[in-house]
Amino acid sequence: MPIHSELQTFVMECIQSAGGVVEVPEYGLAEALLPEDAARALGGQTFVRIAFDPEVAREHPDAELAVYGSEFLDRLIAFATGRGLATVRHVYVDRLEATRVIERLQDEFSFVSCRPEVVRSAIQHFGYIRFFFKLIYLTDEREESLQSVLVNLNTNRPVKQAERFQQLATYVSSAQRVYPQAPSCSVQAAYRTACVFLKERAQEAFAAKEEDNQHRLETDLRRIHAYYDDLKEESERRIQRTSDPGRADAARHRLEVYEIERERRKKELEDKYSLRLSARLTGAELLIQPKATYVVRVSHRDRSFAVPFVWDPLLKTFEPPLCARCGEALWTLAFDRDGGMACWGKG
Repeated sequence: MPIHSELQTFVMECIQSAGGVVEVPEYGLAEALLPEDAARALGGQTFVRIAFDPEVAREHPDAELAVYGSEFLDRLIAFATGRGLATVRHVYVDRLEATRVIERLQDEFSFVSCRPEVVRSAIQHFGYIRFFFKLIYLTDEREESLQSVLVNLNTNRPVKQAERFQQLATYVSSAQRVYPQAPSCSVQAAYRTACVFLKERAQEAFAAKEEDNQHRLETDLRRIHAYYDDLKEESERRIQRTSDPGRADAARHRLEVYEIERERRKKELEDKYSLRLSARLTGAELLIQPKATYVVRVSHRDRSFAVPFVWDPLLKTFEPPLCARCGEALWTLAFDRDGGMACWGKG
């Protein structure tokens, strides 16, 4: 994926959700036809070229530069934030049903001392919601990044293959056909899931930046301590050499001043390298995709239970069902002592 794929995706989807049209004639450059409200917010021109790399911007002087901290990106974020949850998009899929269902299930899941059998299937509309966040890392400098989190509304789980989903998805303005709507969690619940996932994902970058800041702080503190240690030694030598009580007292006073200044400079450096992170929701989009649900009877002798498996025709995989007791994904299916589905989670 290109270096700026996350940012470029955000910019393009903001414009498209506002009713604009975007094309990418070459790497790092987009051409957009903006609706009037977006044009007013972004500088007044209905046609704009957008460069996602300074080198590309130098090759196209008429292009707006969209990088973190640029004026164009700040205006676009403000425009997207004002619009709120801006759009509903439909994912086009040409073939909905799975082939060799039982074989695929047995490849992807473990059935312990039991056998699966498809009893019925149905096509339904399933939803995703993609939240766009602006992350701001603050020390004495400011660093920004854009992150998106894609949440499956059926399972209320982050989509771990979100990048592959984005590569494969083709969007259309309306559904291919009308199908029943599958049950889904609330937007509020999905937002909480996205925030937890974002926090976990941001912790690694935050820890790396914090470690770098700590190294810089230690380097500067060594320099400051060496400076004030030299001043201290010089003042102590003067005290030892002088026989004048007045000069000795002045040198002792300087020692006290140096220690006060040392602590002040130490506190300033600690504040300078203290890393803070804030996140702000800048937009979201609802994605609708048809999928096939297969109700599978899992049986052993005279015992059985039914499990719905959702086939994702875009990613070409089955989504794991969730345990009714603990909510964890079920990759292994077996009977418990009571003849029901075995729970493998901690709930």
